Amino acid sequence: MVHFLHILAGVLWGGGTYVFALLVFPAMARQPAAEAGRLWHLMAPMTGPVMAASAGIAMVFGLWRASQALTSFDSLFLTGYGWAVIASVVLWGALGATGARFRKALVALMEDPARYSADAPSLARRAGLVDCALMTLLIGLMALMGLAVV
Repeated sequence: MVHFLHILAGVLWGGGTYVFALLVFPAMARQPAAEAGRLWHLMAPMTGPVMAASAGIAMVFGLWRASQALTSFDSLFLTGYGWAVIASVVLWGALGATGARFRKALVALMEDPARYSADAPSLARRAGLVDCALMTLLIGLMALMGLAVV
């Protein structure tokens, strides 16, 4: 059951990350600042908690699964699986940090319509590229761990 919930939460978080990075934020960035702001204020209260909860649940259950697979604290640093767990935590944190930084920058740009129309599209492209790259690395790492390659 823990594995199922870990995968389910990860799919929701990962899928949401790709949808926002590739579709939602680029589309918002092409709108006038006022319209993007209205859309943001409609979506954020609903999507933010879902994304945060799914990321948190995926992490908690992933750490629980890792604690069952690692035989000791030392094995965290002495095995490939342990290093994969560490890398997963780092990638998870990086996704949260870069996503928060992007959202803060995007919302700040909405206050200045001229800057928003000039800067938001490139900001959304860069953030989307970073988020997709980090999420793809994390999913690849999960696949390697699940297949017992590391």
